[in-house]
Amino acid sequence: MMVVGKPHLMKKCNSDIIYSMIRERGPISKPALATATKLSLPTVNRLVDELVEQGMVRENGSQGTGAVGRRARMYVSNDDAGCVISFFHTGQGWLGGVCNLAGQFRKTRHFAITDRSRSGMLSQLQDAYSQLSGDCGEQVLGVGMGIPGVVHGGTVSSIPQIPCWEGVQLQQELQECFGVPVFIENDVKLLTAGYYARECPKSCEDLLFLVVGHGLGSGMIINRKLYKGAGCFAGECGYMILDGQRSGTGTPVLEQHLAELARQVEAGDGAAQAAYLRIIAQILANFITVIDPQRIALQGVGIREETVAEIRRELEQYLPCALPPIIPVDDRELGLYGAYRLCVSNTTTHMRVVEQRGI
Repeated sequence: MMVVGKPHLMKKCNSDIIYSMIRERGPISKPALATATKLSLPTVNRLVDELVEQGMVRENGSQGTGAVGRRARMYVSNDDAGCVISFFHTGQGWLGGVCNLAGQFRKTRHFAITDRSRSGMLSQLQDAYSQLSGDCGEQVLGVGMGIPGVVHGGTVSSIPQIPCWEGVQLQQELQECFGVPVFIENDVKLLTAGYYARECPKSCEDLLFLVVGHGLGSGMIINRKLYKGAGCFAGECGYMILDGQRSGTGTPVLEQHLAELARQVEAGDGAAQAAYLRIIAQILANFITVIDPQRIALQGVGIREETVAEIRRELEQYLPCALPPIIPVDDRELGLYGAYRLCVSNTTTHMRVVEQRGI
């Protein structure tokens, strides 16, 4: 969003720059911040003092090189100034966690789903929130949640695993329940965001994250941003058409077919595994021709180093281009971390002055 350079906005921009630099480079002194940011020392002094008053940063000793002159006070970010509560749907329940502002989980816990009615789901989540927030100790800044459906403006659709939420304005309902800001997103998109933030090098600008097996979905990072599409339907590749398959009823035929193969793979069927890996390769080929990602991450049934090698060999038969690295992933906390990132990105403002050229 473009904003006009009014004084209060410039102050906020400068404050965000100072806070980010303290987080990245702390312990750091005010003179060092002034040198690094090219802001005047009086401006830096005022902004750092305000951040200290807000509890966002704190003093961390002092530093000096000689006996003459005052020792410079050093500052670090106060990662315990607040916490974020994350929920991620796991099929049979919720994985919940309490995370500080540095993205470190203090506690994770699994909560079973015993009542799948709308009121039952809400009541169980409220109990889970109460248990996690009781262990938090600091102010709860908000809740991030990953669910197995399409989320557009807080309203949920295409969520067969939790049909009582179909068409529900879930974000508003949960905010009224918890009493804090709530941010919800598709589960695979949060896996994508979590993996990108935690595992990808800074040079990576484009990522495809594909989850296969009993479900089928994807998330895309394009130009360092999570891509959702005009209607937030981007990545719902269970509806992708391969070999002319179609149902005409809006059913994710490809997802259902792959899920059946996944069950056969788990039962040890070698022929099913060959067909399963071939379809995954075809899905990846379609994505590569559209977004050409720098990295692909794969998670799900039968995904390991040796099967990824088979998928890569299949891909080489389809495409003439150089293939990106394809990484098998098996990290159960990525969704929680993605939910944390979702919440923090929506409860804090990050303004930057940028020079933009080109189309």
